Amino acid sequence: MSALRAFLAALAVILCTDPALAFKNLEACDIVMAASGGAPLEIEPEAWQSYRDEVSTILHDTAGKDLSEAADRLIEAQQSLLAPVAGSDAYKDYVSGGSCLLLKSLNPDNVDAALAAADPSIPPSAIENARAIANSARAQMEMISRSARFRSGRDQTLLAARYYCFAAGTIEALVAPDKQTSISLGTYGTTIGCKDAGRVE
Repeated sequence: MSALRAFLAALAVILCTDPALAFKNLEACDIVMAASGGAPLEIEPEAWQSYRDEVSTILHDTAGKDLSEAADRLIEAQQSLLAPVAGSDAYKDYVSGGSCLLLKSLNPDNVDAALAAADPSIPPSAIENARAIANSARAQMEMISRSARFRSGRDQTLLAARYYCFAAGTIEALVAPDKQTSISLGTYGTTIGCKDAGRVE
């Protein structure tokens, strides 16, 4: 029942929140790629640990509260993790190269599989909130897809990736360090190349 209550609370947030403002961060897919060894980004172990601790704390502290507030703080944490490498040649080469991937879909069963690999020390409330955020991101995109007109399928795919990547990057912080290499971006759903999605020309 706790998972159901969290999801219903998340849907309530969606109904009163501008979908353009919450639950999306394209670069969070880079976090998953780096954690699983798919991106050559040199992020210091201390930075990873700080990110894990911060995300777990945010999700735990937000239990029963407005998830849109957690989204803002989570995006800040994701941006802070990538900030030291964002301007590096390695990062730029990755984003413009053929190995850069984004999420085209976010499958609930796949999300559960990733959360099953969470570190045992993660509070259950944090795990349930991470699941609720993934559900919220997916629900927001579904609502937009039903009501918005996109210039092209690529525009729709790129917008969806912003939501799905945010959720995946959040969940990845909860994965046990010894399991991160096995939780790739493809664990969360269908992937698409950054060039194909329109991230880079």
